[in-house]
Amino acid sequence: MSSPGGNLEQEVKYEARGAVAIITLNLPHKLNAVTQAHYFRIASLLHQIAADDAITVTVLTGTGRFFSAYAACPAWLLLLLPDSSPPTHFPQLSTDET
Repeated sequence: MSSPGGNLEQEVKYEARGAVAIITLNLPHKLNAVTQAHYFRIASLLHQIAADDAITVTVLTGTGRFFSAYAACPAWLLLLLPDSSPPTHFPQLSTDET
């Protein structure tokens, strides 16, 4: 899976340093704005990390001036549910203020 105009593995980088997993958003020219493809990559990495008993800490960071200019919080919460499979879709955010 790749994102339009880029290489997904380069846009959301992963590395393990001993017991520490590091996920880096690497789109500084786009202020690390996250797309659905990026969410899927992050979810996949989080499930991979959760299955690795050697990893005890996960760091989520971004390159450039901003961590991320945009991230839909409800979708992030889905990624953090224990024992869940990677999501196949993300909820539509409502603009209704009622």
